[in-house]
Amino acid sequence: MKSYGERNSEKNILFIEINAMMGYAYRYILYALWEAERLGFTPVIRFNEECAYLEGHPVNGTRNPFEYYFQQPADISLDAVYESKRVFFFEIAHLYRIEKELGNLNPETPVGYIVTETYLSDLAQVARKYIRLNAVTKKMFAESMEKLFPVDFRTKRILGVHVRGTDFALNWKDHPNMVTPDEFFSVTDHLLDGDEAFDYIFLATDDSSRLNTFKERYGEKLLYYEDVHREDGTQNVALSTLDRENTHYLDGLEALRDIYTLAECNGLIAGLSQISIASRIVRLAEKGPFAYMKILDKGIYQG
Repeated sequence: MKSYGERNSEKNILFIEINAMMGYAYRYILYALWEAERLGFTPVIRFNEECAYLEGHPVNGTRNPFEYYFQQPADISLDAVYESKRVFFFEIAHLYRIEKELGNLNPETPVGYIVTETYLSDLAQVARKYIRLNAVTKKMFAESMEKLFPVDFRTKRILGVHVRGTDFALNWKDHPNMVTPDEFFSVTDHLLDGDEAFDYIFLATDDSSRLNTFKERYGEKLLYYEDVHREDGTQNVALSTLDRENTHYLDGLEALRDIYTLAECNGLIAGLSQISIASRIVRLAEKGPFAYMKILDKGIYQG
């Protein structure tokens, strides 16, 4: 515990600092919020100076990258933390205990890729209570989806597909083995025919070559965002440089938009990925289970 001043003397503040890519960060936030609720503490969240989404100037009126996208989950501001009497710090080591208490299957690698429906449901309850997009983010997502989806999309069945490419091809230890386009096609193709067929596919991917492969196969049935930073190689998008204003902020915004757009779809096909897991949590928090879901699990690369 640390005391910075005399403000909020009646509250125990849990200060949550994060440096992670958006899919992982979303789940990390939920773990920390779960802990804050268990302890009865007041959470305050900050993405730190190492965050890949940090810009060198304020964005949306803030220098805290967390607040580029979200509202703080409680009534204490980041500035107020540094004037408060009782400030506790959430540590990475806490994730290991929380992982076990949530009953998940990654005790040695918390916030990992093997998840249970109970675990997802528990985190969805946390998300439903605490996660709030800020007004700028909410407006951008609504406008993006209105432009992306057909006018009558509420009467259509849309299949969300998340394809992780780029640096996944490098076979990082303790990360999923990459699913190939053909493996996605073998599942997706038969879902486009019959009485329960999906009308459209929304593709979320960080890989421009995989986008082109899907475009060639599915043509006008394929929906995708055109204003996304994608790479054609093995460089992680958030770690590469694109010549556009606020590109770091936009990298995070686009990843978060993929999470929320996938959650808006009727069905989901994905490999093991942080983005797809986060989208499943958002879906459960806001709408309930997908009508159809298939996770293509090729295991975790151990080197």
